[in-house]
Amino acid sequence: MDYARMLREDARLRLLQALEAQPDGRLNDAMLRLVLASAAIDRGRDWVVQELRWLEMMGAIRLIAAGEVLVAELTERGARHLSRAEPIEGVRRAPRPEA
Repeated sequence: MDYARMLREDARLRLLQALEAQPDGRLNDAMLRLVLASAAIDRGRDWVVQELRWLEMMGAIRLIAAGEVLVAELTERGARHLSRAEPIEGVRRAPRPEA
């Protein structure tokens, strides 16, 4: 597996995890970019939006446009990936919960 693919798969997992951590399961694209930057995935807005659109195509999130801002919302399918019940190809597998 090449580095670019591993980076994308890891970023997608981190995006889903960030959404899951929110009480309403939502964050805007600027906040999600900061989440990735804190994990040393420092990419531009276009890259982050491209990954969000990919996650939306896979049914893991829903995107809502609010002017220039995109708000991402975790879907049931995204939550199932995080719980390891239904893996999504192209998203790094979520770690097992601590026993």
